[in-house]
Amino acid sequence: MLKALIVEDEEDIKQLLLEVLEDKGYQVLVAGNGEIALQRIGEEMPDLIFADVFMPVMDGLDLISRLKENPDTSGIPVVIVTVMNARDTEKKAKELGVEHYLTKPWESAELDLVLERVNKLNGRGR
Repeated sequence: MLKALIVEDEEDIKQLLLEVLEDKGYQVLVAGNGEIALQRIGEEMPDLIFADVFMPVMDGLDLISRLKENPDTSGIPVVIVTVMNARDTEKKAKELGVEHYLTKPWESAELDLVLERVNKLNGRGR
């Protein structure tokens, strides 16, 4: 079973993603910010990470930067989840190697497409 980590401080968004991913067969881990996410990753390595950009303590871009610096976590695909489609955020995320985005609120087909792309890149048909 594939593991997905949701890093999100908004409870409603976190719950929605959790339910959708569990319905698709993922084991889901959750964290409310980037610092907690790093702790969770140290305990259980996920196959996929959904990270909000704007969070307290450590935001999504700082989290991604830390993940990409570590050889053990640099290959984990990350999906940016954000309330706005900001060019600066998108540019910074691309510089960090992120190619998958979800803009809140998203359509279920959009999430399905992102999951399909991520799984194809990782050689996992789902």
